[in-house]
Parts: sequence; C-alpha cells; structure tokens
Amino acid sequence: MRTALSSLLLMLLLSLPATATDADSVKYWLPHCKALTSAGQTDMKGTYLEGECLGMIKASAFIIQAAPPGGLPFRACLPDNAITTDQLVTVVLRWMEKKPDLAGEDFIVVTMLALAATWPCK
Repeated sequence: MRTALSSLLLMLLLSLPATATDADSVKYWLPHCKALTSAGQTDMKGTYLEGECLGMIKASAFIIQAAPPGGLPFRACLPDNAITTDQLVTVVLRWMEKKPDLAGEDFIVVTMLALAATWPCK
C-alpha cells in the first residue's frame, strides 16, 4: 500500500509544471505560511490558507521520506519523532527566505528541496 501511495504521489509531483503559476509559487504562499509562526490571525480566509500551507509542508515531508531511493530527484531523512511541526515549518520557511531566486517556483517542490538540504539522507 505504501509503495502504491508513493508511486501515486510521485506521479502527481512529476506532473507539476517546471515553473509554478503565481498561486502555486513560493512568492504566493510564503506570507500565508509565515502567519503560521505568528499569533493573531484575524480572518477566516487567512486561517484557511495557513492550514493549507501546513498541510502542504507536512505532506511534502511525508512524500520525500516515503519515496523509494531513486524515485525522486532528491530525498530527505528527517529524524523519527524528533521534529515538531513548528520546527518543520520554521526550517522550511527560513530556507525559502534565504533563496529569493526561487520565489517563482512551485511551493511544494521548493519545500522538498528545503527538506532535502536540511536533512539529507546519508
């Protein structure tokens, strides 16, 4: 089952365009995601977008770890049960902020790059 899920997720990932549309880009999502790490969301749409961002980051972490070796162009090996959700989000967002040249790229792909750069498999 896990292999089938990994294969399906890999196909979905590979079907993403090389350059993201604005609504899929790091530039679009970064402000909504940064709100996750600050207190005081004031509207429902903002809260929804924060939740969507969190879901994308957590799903990306699952996908990049579940993919078989050679299944993705990059992999990450996060320490089991040692990373909190807050740490995961913070690491990804800080990495993105340090790479402004990737602002127009797909958020999920850049999230996976951030995870692979931070927690490479040895």
